[in-house]
Amino acid sequence: MAETVEIILTQDVKSLGKLGDRKNVKLGYARNYLFPQGIALMVNDHNLLRFASIEKKELARREKELAEAKTFIASLEGKELSIQAKTHDEGKLYGSVAETDLAKAIQDQLGIQIDKRHIVLPEHIRQVGAHTFDIQFHHGVSCQMKVTVSAQK
Repeated sequence: MAETVEIILTQDVKSLGKLGDRKNVKLGYARNYLFPQGIALMVNDHNLLRFASIEKKELARREKELAEAKTFIASLEGKELSIQAKTHDEGKLYGSVAETDLAKAIQDQLGIQIDKRHIVLPEHIRQVGAHTFDIQFHHGVSCQMKVTVSAQK
């Protein structure tokens, strides 16, 4: 039977747990992956004191990120974009407007750089007209924007 060790996570790990969770994991996994990556600490008196410092810094970093995300979203709130694209006679686009196109339009028209992974489209835009899409950040901070797609002349 494989030997296990009790660890405390120093950051969120998708398949394992969240910051501060105590878990029992196989010794090899902890020794070969978690400890060298700085993802976890072995549970003992010294490391519990060390973790308190790490947790305080991590929570302060998350608060700062949340404030930045809220400020960023506030700068986008209520803004509208317009994109011109090649169309058929019926108003259908030859291609589609995707997250990359919207990120580029935000950069060009508003001067704000955004990662395309934060843009959430229900489906790519294939028709001229007004459409809405969401911009979401990992802290649950989001806003809705409008884009008007028109035929290129």
